[in-house]
Amino acid sequence: MLNNSFSLLRPLLKNSLFLYTVLFYVSGCALVVKPQKSREFFPSQQGTLIELKKTQTLFSRMQAIDAALYLNQTDFSALVRKSFEDFSQRLAGMESEEFSKVTLGEINLHFSDQQLLSQTDFSFEMPSLNIKLCGRLNAEHSLHAGADEFILKTSFDEIIFESIDEKEAPEENRENKRHIASAVKKFMHSINLEIINTPLHIPVDMNILSSINGKDILRSANYKFHSANPVNVQTKMQIYLPYITPKGVVLLGSSQLKESEAEGVPGNDLEALSAALQEQINLGLSESMEISLDTLQKHSSYYMSKAYLARQMNLSLDTTDLRMINSFFLKIPEQEQRFSKEIYFFGKEQSPSCEKLRVDCREQLLSCDLNCSENYGVHKCVSCEGIKNPFEKVRFMSRHEACKTQQELRLYECHKEENRCAVKNAEIETKCEVENLERVARCNEKKEKLLFANGETVLSKILFSFKVDSSYAVQRIRRINFDPDLKSLKTLRDIHISVDSRLTVKAEKSSIPDIECRLGISGPVLTHSQSDYVAQEKELLLSSQRSKEGKLLLKAMRQPDFLSVHLNSSAYEQLLASEGFVLRCDYQTIRMEPISAQKLLRRKDIPYALSALLGEIELEFEEEELSFGISPVKLGEDIILYPVMEKKAIGFSRQRGFF
Repeated sequence: MLNNSFSLLRPLLKNSLFLYTVLFYVSGCALVVKPQKSREFFPSQQGTLIELKKTQTLFSRMQAIDAALYLNQTDFSALVRKSFEDFSQRLAGMESEEFSKVTLGEINLHFSDQQLLSQTDFSFEMPSLNIKLCGRLNAEHSLHAGADEFILKTSFDEIIFESIDEKEAPEENRENKRHIASAVKKFMHSINLEIINTPLHIPVDMNILSSINGKDILRSANYKFHSANPVNVQTKMQIYLPYITPKGVVLLGSSQLKESEAEGVPGNDLEALSAALQEQINLGLSESMEISLDTLQKHSSYYMSKAYLARQMNLSLDTTDLRMINSFFLKIPEQEQRFSKEIYFFGKEQSPSCEKLRVDCREQLLSCDLNCSENYGVHKCVSCEGIKNPFEKVRFMSRHEACKTQQELRLYECHKEENRCAVKNAEIETKCEVENLERVARCNEKKEKLLFANGETVLSKILFSFKVDSSYAVQRIRRINFDPDLKSLKTLRDIHISVDSRLTVKAEKSSIPDIECRLGISGPVLTHSQSDYVAQEKELLLSSQRSKEGKLLLKAMRQPDFLSVHLNSSAYEQLLASEGFVLRCDYQTIRMEPISAQKLLRRKDIPYALSALLGEIELEFEEEELSFGISPVKLGEDIILYPVMEKKAIGFSRQRGFF
């Protein structure tokens, strides 16, 4: 006992927990004699050399620097402190037979070339001696990248006692010192085991394009989103290489490593090795992003190579299946759906001949050929020459004479009838010829009254009505490809067009007297037409724009344009192929020459507004926008780095002056 206080040591335990004693007076865990310079750090040159060689070896395996993150001392320390607070709270509940009521203060980081060290105040009680030990813990850290977080692997390797708070002054003896050493050893082992199991970590969200929803990509005035396969764009690095400097922490990301293992870095000249690594990093940053290490370390920031981002987006969008539909795109105003075609015949000499009105008088004549000489006469009576019996012959001769008399009478009557018939036919023929002459004369008289303007007159008028029942155009974007500078993109798309239409045709009653015209077609002509345009490539310029949420929007604008479409079939073709599309006219019962389909409707007769009738349409594309949002990078809960377009990279910083 010394003044009712336990004169102990200012012990230092490092690695082997070797305990040595420096006498000092303590009260309430506060030094009162020989105050020490606070927060002393002694980075090891050997440790710096080892870490430097490790970094340079791993850096030589990186194909390129695809991403670079820098956190200055303030930001990195704030992120570590938040995680260390959680660790301290878990440690507060740790107890053993040798120590309890563990308290850790705020962690204080020290940044040097390739080494990250820390100190933190601590205290814990020893129930067996009823004392509280106070001091500082020194630790070494190494930074590693995990899934959506950075892991800070920590090794508490040094403990510095600064004071002992004694409630009941224990005796100063070997046994008590052994108890203290055992408690310290147990304490160091326990906190190292705890921080291995639950290491310090910094949550990060650096996947700036985690997913692309098809309905969010396309904006179009006339095309509506139909369907899209899910697209997930990965921008995570295969490795993040830590490069620690006195200014803060740099993490260099690479998406690919070289297959061959890099050889060890020769030499032990710390200054030369450090300068060589810095030069290599500067060169890598310049080639990939056109920035330098100094530019990166101006303030906490993150850079991602445009070439890498374009490559990752192209990889994910190479099999895009984004479909849009434009329903009822083909709209023909009602007043433009109908048109007519006047059918002319030219000059009186081309009008139907009135001679065709003549009837064949022979068809009206009676049949007068009664064959009198053949049917009547004495030759019809039987001859008596073959009879030998005289009495018999006398009787037969009497009948023969009677027969002759009868036949001669009949022959006379027959000839008389023939004469009457001939007279009748002469009358009929005369009348018929007179009527023919009168009919032809009247016809010619009417023809002379036909009005011809410039040698033509309207024979009839054909009325057409064309209506589109349904139409749709489907676009399928099946590839989106960004150029490495993110200045433009190309889309590869297929387009399917479908049109269903109906064409109604009828002949209007002729305005010419005595002319009647008709079409043989009945019912509308229904047509299904379609067309496919495969692998249509379109290059669109990219621009950038900021959203209120802080996203960087990459926008590709397609200006309004048209695609001239030729459908595989047309209502016009079907109409011409119809057997009923022939105009047949009669003039005063005179059958006129039929007018064929090709003369009834020619291509040039169809109004431009109804070019769809010919299977020719203009597919309209109003302004179309493809938009891709690059999200801010979030580290922890409070650090958000917002994207901005640089020359060869997307830069992320805390500057929000652009809002």
